[in-house]
Amino acid sequence: MRTTLVSAGLASLVALAGASACGGNVVIDGSPGGAEGSGGAGVTSSAGPQSSSASVGPQSSSASGADPVDAQLASCGSFCALFDRACPENGCREACAELLSAPRPCNALTAPYFDCMSTGIQIASTTSCQQIARWLDPLFECLGSSASACETSFKEVCSEAFEAHRACQLNGAP
Repeated sequence: MRTTLVSAGLASLVALAGASACGGNVVIDGSPGGAEGSGGAGVTSSAGPQSSSASVGPQSSSASGADPVDAQLASCGSFCALFDRACPENGCREACAELLSAPRPCNALTAPYFDCMSTGIQIASTTSCQQIARWLDPLFECLGSSASACETSFKEVCSEAFEAHRACQLNGAP
């Protein structure tokens, strides 16, 4: 299914929600106009077999005994690697380090979210660095905020893990 909408944010939310509900991969094509040339972001969802599960508890994705911050950074780094082919200087890893360097009670919940996201989306190699920034900046702002309003195109893909993190942020504890 190929959907092209004028609003990149709306296109991302609609496609991500639909693909997530069907258990498929989400391929985000950030090239202007997608294949149809309408000026919006093209988003492709493939409902092939996808095995992505996220634990929503405060545990991390690493073996016991490992430094939890290292596990959270590794998980976030795997997510960031999705953007490297399209934009090697995407700033994602720096945003991970900044997010996770501040001691927050909900940081442990970032690992399940990023683990899920690492298998839940694909970024087209033709996606511009500007588009990637338009996706990543709000995501990291949202993950670091306890404000009730939080808008990011990436909250629907792994909604269970995302909502667990947001609930923790809003309540102030895991």
